[in-house]
Amino acid sequence: MKIQKFTQGQLLDMPLALQPNVVMEEKGVSERRSKALTMEGRGHARFGVWEASVGTFNREVELGEIMHILIGSAVFTDDSGHAIEMNPGDTLVFDPNTRGTWVVKEPIRKLYVLV
Repeated sequence: MKIQKFTQGQLLDMPLALQPNVVMEEKGVSERRSKALTMEGRGHARFGVWEASVGTFNREVELGEIMHILIGSAVFTDDSGHAIEMNPGDTLVFDPNTRGTWVVKEPIRKLYVLV
């Protein structure tokens, strides 16, 4: 059995790479960076650390997601118009195919698991 431990400081300081296929040409579009982490024996599991700068973008992820906000704040408004604010310490669960718009108010960083 292998156990990985990440301290709050390690998650906050972890270097992240610009996400591929993110179009940054429009003014106000949030820049997004991430680092995927792995779990032995679970190559299909997708989890890691993600961050976004101030701005907006659409969420188009087909998978469900569990996220824990490390720093920053944002508002997510789903396609039905329901808005939810997120701040440090919040844990959110998005059902599969949750679509909508992120408005990042302060640079945000989260730990995520896609399921």
